[in-house]
Amino acid sequence: MAHQQKMNLRLFRWEDLSAVVEVVNRAADIDQADEHYDETSFREEIESNCAPEQHCFVATTDQGQIVGYAYVEWRSDEDWLWGYAWGAVHPDFRRQGVGRQLFRAADADFIARVAAEEVGDRAVFIQRFVQSTKPGEVALALSEGYSELRSSYRMSNSLDQPLSPATMPPGFSLRPFDVDRDAQAVYEVDQAAFMDGGGQPVRTPYDEWCKHFIDADYFDPSLIIVALDDSSGAVAGVAITHSWGSDHPEWAWIAHLGVLSPYRGRRLGEALLRQSFYASQQRGFGIAVLGVRADNPSALTLYTRAGMQLYCTFTHYRKMLRGDPAAVQS
Repeated sequence: MAHQQKMNLRLFRWEDLSAVVEVVNRAADIDQADEHYDETSFREEIESNCAPEQHCFVATTDQGQIVGYAYVEWRSDEDWLWGYAWGAVHPDFRRQGVGRQLFRAADADFIARVAAEEVGDRAVFIQRFVQSTKPGEVALALSEGYSELRSSYRMSNSLDQPLSPATMPPGFSLRPFDVDRDAQAVYEVDQAAFMDGGGQPVRTPYDEWCKHFIDADYFDPSLIIVALDDSSGAVAGVAITHSWGSDHPEWAWIAHLGVLSPYRGRRLGEALLRQSFYASQQRGFGIAVLGVRADNPSALTLYTRAGMQLYCTFTHYRKMLRGDPAAVQS
């Protein structure tokens, strides 16, 4: 471990990019985290989440070495104004107060931005999710006024054995995804299923959804599985998969799996999941990965029955700045 040193905080500059990426990846190695970055992918992420030169902080030693970074992503809608906090500290400089300095600077920056907004009656809060391999960050969040909200898991399934197309339950069939024909319908089913199942509190705007799933570089129509109700021809369920990224090119990320409530209890979700495994294997992926809330036992049962295994736990923490916590969905 490095000797105790005074750390300095300043705003991020683009010439810091490679050093920050090195910190992020070194921390991920020690913390057994899935996410690793190159300069391009990290730049895309922070630019999409904030204005880095205004709202992202870096910690440096007196010699100028960058040892950590932090910022709070800005999100808002008609009911809430909230942030997601991100950051990392180089493993050699932990337990020296660096994380707390960054933590407080990023939170204070978010609070200052809130003060300049027309908040109205909206609830205001900051949220973080922390991997179970980072007990120091858990303790820090609790000591800084955050409360435990809920937990979620990541699960995986090896695709190393030959797979066959899934057998659909009676009354359902699959249709290849076509952007012009199916994008709007898949969006509607995806949003309805996730909101009804507690996966998300509010609808994602269609343009934002398309940007994430259709317009992204990783879009592959063969990995969007569409299940139809044979009696009506309506979309009954969907599964949306894409590549994880360059740091794990062998991984297929099952981003969304949703079945409309009238069709649940008929094993349609399991069929969609198994078809996602098959389609992912056909596209050359060796592992399928997804995330699931710990308070969703039916989904956990489904995923386990299909052969997935839990390998990582996250706990979500929230600090309310304004409003009634009970009125804010998790």
